[in-house]
Amino acid sequence: MSLSIPWGSLKLRLALTAALLMGVSVAVTVVHAVREAERRARQTIVESNLGAGQIAVGLAAHVVEDQRVLAAAARQWPKGALPASVAADGFLARQALLSAMFERVALLAPSELRSAATRVPSVSLPARSPDRQEAPEVLIAVPVAPGVSGAPLLAGVLSLRAGNFLSDASRTEWLGEAQIQTFVADRDGRILAGPDAAKLLTAIDDEPRLRNAVARWRSEGAPLEPAPWTRQVAGNFVAMAAVPGTDWMVFRVAPAQALLGGASRSIAGIVSTGMVAGLVGAIAIFGVTAWFLMP
Repeated sequence: MSLSIPWGSLKLRLALTAALLMGVSVAVTVVHAVREAERRARQTIVESNLGAGQIAVGLAAHVVEDQRVLAAAARQWPKGALPASVAADGFLARQALLSAMFERVALLAPSELRSAATRVPSVSLPARSPDRQEAPEVLIAVPVAPGVSGAPLLAGVLSLRAGNFLSDASRTEWLGEAQIQTFVADRDGRILAGPDAAKLLTAIDDEPRLRNAVARWRSEGAPLEPAPWTRQVAGNFVAMAAVPGTDWMVFRVAPAQALLGGASRSIAGIVSTGMVAGLVGAIAIFGVTAWFLMP
């Protein structure tokens, strides 16, 4: 019995068409599955905001607690005392708790804060030029006599180069193979915390991986929105969130390719499985059909 296959047979051509359609169907299914996996991976990253919102809330809680302790201490201010007096010196000497919380505690005039206080208590850089600070610092201040014009401020000083809640927030984290870097900057774009201490008080705009995201933020008026948002910008995922009660912004950045690494491996598995299934199915249909069409 001859085993030759009638290649010119209409039935065999239909069998080949069926095999081809099955292969195309599998390919379309694989493409859809790949796009859905990519979409879900990106959506998960965007919805997580790289943890920027949680860091902003944590910083705000620390600021509020520091302000609460400062306000409690300010209520002990000797009535009628002048900032430069023995009574004022004695008042500062009694602030053991504040001395443990801050690098130092000081009485300041409102003019010694860099920006006009839009809220009381206030969080500010010193009034002197930040570029000339030998030891960059941030001031958390409350008035010792609320409502009294010209009353001094009780200020706790946080050194930006010391270990404190601000510097702790900028520790680099790893998520699998992805390195997530954190920066905290004020509304003017000065870096208050980041992975490189040598760049403190330099412009956040100069960070290559953040430049495009910061430019877009500035073009929108540099809003201080507490609700975090995340975008994929120039090969990186960038998340931003404002710190309530301050003019600080938290920036988190991670390479998109590294963050999507797990999804990429899943996608590669989907493609491989789909290709094998399609090939095996097409060969099976063609082989069975050819067998039945043999004379």
